[in-house]
Amino acid sequence: MGLRTIAKELGIDRKTARRFAIASDPEDVIAAATSRAALLDDFVPHLLTRWNAGCTDVAVLTQELRELGYRGSQRTVYRYLQPYRAGRNKTRVATVPAAVPKVRAVTAWIMRDPDNLASDDAQQLAGILAGCADLEVTRGRVGAFAVMTRDLRGDRLPEWMAQVRADNLPALHSFVTGLEHDFAAVTAGLTLPWSNGPVEGTVNKLKHHKRQCFGQAKLVLLRKRLMLSHSTVDQHPPMK
Repeated sequence: MGLRTIAKELGIDRKTARRFAIASDPEDVIAAATSRAALLDDFVPHLLTRWNAGCTDVAVLTQELRELGYRGSQRTVYRYLQPYRAGRNKTRVATVPAAVPKVRAVTAWIMRDPDNLASDDAQQLAGILAGCADLEVTRGRVGAFAVMTRDLRGDRLPEWMAQVRADNLPALHSFVTGLEHDFAAVTAGLTLPWSNGPVEGTVNKLKHHKRQCFGQAKLVLLRKRLMLSHSTVDQHPPMK
């Protein structure tokens, strides 16, 4: 079949069909297909509700969506409604899809302490994990690492890394490889009570001063501002 015919049958844009057709490996298209939500996704429930109510004017529907925050084109709305328009004479009713949680939301649920999850979020996450054994294992490994961080149990790190290596989770394998490169530093960070937070705060403040002076002053003024921001009159008299 030709790309135009494939696109029409699958209900996708011809350029999207071509991108999938010429890909030499699934990895070439997975990221692009899953990491960017369609502009219309968040507005589909309202769109189909209005369609079922009898409003079939694409211009009117697009204007309503724009008032709700939609930033796409009228053509996108038209293409989405085309299958329902084709079945209009058969009294085809558009089914409003159930809300699907975003990838970022699911990631946040996995990273968060289960005891701190809202009941609705916990229920949705349970359903998602039930459908993917690898994701269930991933959540367990992420939770164990979080406990090590919270309780300063760096002594558990080798055991945790060995468990991850035994799992079929390539993404976590890459993470473990990174930990191995700085194993001593990571172990210290998961064991010792000290933090480099104050240093990071100072660096952030220095960058803030640098942005304010950019193109308008030299290093001498930046040095003075940094010194004065960390000193008192008694300890470090102002530089002249």
